[in-house]
Amino acid sequence: MQNTAKAMHSLGLEECKDLILDIGSQRTVLLQGDMGNGKSSVLHMLAKALPTHVPCYVDCTTKDLGDIMMPKFKVNGEQDYVSFIPNEEFGLHIKDKPIIMMLDEFGKANRSVKMALTRLTLERELGSNKLPKDSIIFATTNKGSEGVGDMLEPHQRDRVIIVNVRKTMNTEWLPWGINNGIHPSVLGWAKDTPQLFHAFEDVKNPDDNPYIFRENANDCMPQ
Repeated sequence: MQNTAKAMHSLGLEECKDLILDIGSQRTVLLQGDMGNGKSSVLHMLAKALPTHVPCYVDCTTKDLGDIMMPKFKVNGEQDYVSFIPNEEFGLHIKDKPIIMMLDEFGKANRSVKMALTRLTLERELGSNKLPKDSIIFATTNKGSEGVGDMLEPHQRDRVIIVNVRKTMNTEWLPWGINNGIHPSVLGWAKDTPQLFHAFEDVKNPDDNPYIFRENANDCMPQ
């Protein structure tokens, strides 16, 4: 089903993990894909691959500008000044180990939050705080076509490498399900029903696949 040109140039979750392992310490990869496809699970995959790093989950949807850094007053001789302390979620207080920072739901963050994080995504700095050496940053967002509010301005998109994440196929999901205790009846259903894993953009008529997201929510309402 996933035979469109877009799908052919998209990456699976394992490929996304490998890409971030290769370049994530220099460039921020933004994983853009269908809701519920496991984009956030890449943090756990990276943490397993890099046991020397500390995983840090940053939920961008719960942040306002004042939640990113808080002021702290200092005195230098007779001159008072303000320094800013980053939110603990960013992991910038960890100095003895590199971190893996995931900016989850980056596209849904308040505009002021996205503006405040643009330097972090490009330069690995938040205010006067630098990430420990070899630290990794990546971000996640949903497709704009899903209509859940994900949007980045051009200058924000220029600071990241956007990767389209393809839907996981049932043949890829089954080994994960077996290793994570999914009930055999569910595994059998997934094996026999590959349309569970189809992308909604590849289904022209929503009635052809009642199991997946419908772009127009009104299609789901009873007539």
